[in-house]
Amino acid sequence: MRRDLHVFVDYVRAREVKRSHRGNALSKADAMSADAIKQQVARLKRAAKKTPLVVSAVSGDGVADVLRALWKVIEAARRGNVEASAADAAWHP
Repeated sequence: MRRDLHVFVDYVRAREVKRSHRGNALSKADAMSADAIKQQVARLKRAAKKTPLVVSAVSGDGVADVLRALWKVIEAARRGNVEASAADAAWHP
């Protein structure tokens, strides 16, 4: 998992994925009560205008959701880069 995270970070940095693609998450959810999670999610949603992912590395809850969200960013970046490289390949001076 750690290796995959490093690969993802390198991919994002190399392609200069914009901050607008970054999401928000509530971490350490296993250490919070259900009411506390609900309150924090509401706060983050108001602040970021997006519903945050709720994740716990200890219990593994929400990790699959985070990975799916990361994959969507990677795929979107790949589509953008494929389109750009195809356009570059078609152009000749």
